[in-house]
Amino acid sequence: MQIIEVIPIARGISHEKLTYFGPNELTSGSIIEVPLRKKEVPAIVVGSHDALDLKSELRNTKYEIKKISKKKPSAFFLPQFIQSAVKAATYFATSPGSMLAALFPSTIMKNLGAAKFVNHEIITEERAHEKYILQAPDDERIANYKSLIREEFAKKSSVFFMLPTIHDIKNMEARLGKGIEKYTFALHSSRTQKEIVSVLDKLSEEKHPVLILGTGSFLSIPRPDIRAIIIDKHNSQSYKTQARPYIDFRVFAEILSEQTKARLVAGDVFLDVATIQRYKDGEFQELSPLKFRSLSSATDSIVDMRKYKEESKRFRVISDELKQLAESNKTDNEHLYIYSARSGLAPTIICADCGNIVTCAKCGANMVLHASQKGNFFLCHSCGQRKDPSDTCATCGGWRLTSLGIGLDRISADLGNMFPDIKIFVMDKETAPTYKKAKEIASKFYASPGSILVGTEMALPYLDQVENAAIASIDSLFSIPDFRITEKIMSVIIKMRSIAQKRIILQTRIPDEKVFEYGAKGNILDFYKDEIARRKQFNFPPYSVLVKISVEGAKNDTVLKMSRLQARLGSKLDIFPSFIKSKSGKSIMHALLRVPKDKWPDSEIISVVSSLSPEFTVKIDPESLL
Repeated sequence: MQIIEVIPIARGISHEKLTYFGPNELTSGSIIEVPLRKKEVPAIVVGSHDALDLKSELRNTKYEIKKISKKKPSAFFLPQFIQSAVKAATYFATSPGSMLAALFPSTIMKNLGAAKFVNHEIITEERAHEKYILQAPDDERIANYKSLIREEFAKKSSVFFMLPTIHDIKNMEARLGKGIEKYTFALHSSRTQKEIVSVLDKLSEEKHPVLILGTGSFLSIPRPDIRAIIIDKHNSQSYKTQARPYIDFRVFAEILSEQTKARLVAGDVFLDVATIQRYKDGEFQELSPLKFRSLSSATDSIVDMRKYKEESKRFRVISDELKQLAESNKTDNEHLYIYSARSGLAPTIICADCGNIVTCAKCGANMVLHASQKGNFFLCHSCGQRKDPSDTCATCGGWRLTSLGIGLDRISADLGNMFPDIKIFVMDKETAPTYKKAKEIASKFYASPGSILVGTEMALPYLDQVENAAIASIDSLFSIPDFRITEKIMSVIIKMRSIAQKRIILQTRIPDEKVFEYGAKGNILDFYKDEIARRKQFNFPPYSVLVKISVEGAKNDTVLKMSRLQARLGSKLDIFPSFIKSKSGKSIMHALLRVPKDKWPDSEIISVVSSLSPEFTVKIDPESLL
């Protein structure tokens, strides 16, 4: 009899390893099914020992050891992948099982027997782990990537090219796959189960080096000949998961490259400040000289919207400059993309009588005013709850509900009133809930000369080049409690500059903000200098690792639980003395830990947060501090 140690591939399992017994010795890395919580779940074998060698330990065991399933084990994961998952689980303060569940696509899980990966030659060449960064326009980055892929293929090595979205993968596949179509494979969630199984089949049989383009979860593909991992669009927040466990695929890719000694490349037109600082500290090398000036053929102008304050009682959304740009865009049969930071007619609604913000009765999030053919309505972007705009204030009963801010619907409505003969397209999560719908809107826009597309940031990946671009509304982003928000704003401006060919306009009511000056001129170097100095002053990443801990429940209970947590962690836990409502109507309280970069993962903190009940949420390097 064999004693089998496994890591369950399942979320919500607090134990790192579980023990079972079976008749046969199993190879580490094999995937089996084990009984857990009245059901069978997949698990990775990490150890197999003869029961006779563990007699005394088994005699003192206080729990029943269950038998594994009779189903035939499947070999899939490489040992380095398992090691990386365990290491990443520690970094993100989660269990190895939860980490593996996030890293292993369910489609592959269901079809483990379909693809039999051959024993590819394992490259034993000793080489140091090399990490590179590449900051350059799209065309220049792609030229560098092609050169790197050719170099790795010549060494009989494969390349994994990681991207954040389906559209990015499809776009890059078309550009990188020319001439090597037979050896280029794309994997993403929009592919059917049958298509993914077919790709896995080909990958398992192909002995020639391959180029795999995929999202982070496909890093689990067991090709031991992968000796280069490229992370493009490195500054994208889409690499972070939005559900438990809260992980960042960029971090995992870096850990995996360390374990496999694969060359790592992080590239983007505008890299995040933390990565550039790591390069300055010697952690990264240049793949090619970094471009700290974003060049654009478009003429730029910053429009101060405060000059329209006294013109009329109605809040002015479209400047004279943007109006003229729309007119010339129509006359010249060009294309104009207008960016809006927020959806809806107005992102914030307040009661003019009591001053309270109108929030969702169901989950407590801010209500946003939207337009439809049947009339205006309030919509909660968090839970989808709708509300009639004629309703009174829930706090004081007042009826004077006032809309504040600029939303995408307001911009498109005003443009429609000004230019009834111009085709206006809208793209946000409401109008383009799927990849297919977003592509359809973008295609119709490009097929309509003289038209205008109004969209949030989600539209940018679907756009190649436009003659004209404008940022109609971006000031509201400054209110987001994220220490990286100026970096996000700079990123949006740089992306807008990169797609505009002739003219770009930036409307703002705070024109003296330095980020607008840096962004409009493509001055990445001076932005980096200012931003990194501020990060150092306030001990923000990359000078520390932030650990955000949230607890949800009844108001008094959250206070009690957070105070008990502070007793365990001490004064280094900074508790925010305020509450927000969850979708279920419960109260959420937040706290923050700042840990020195070289001290994380901290074993003491990991031990405490790993023992917390499910009411607690732990996020490493969170997007928002509140």
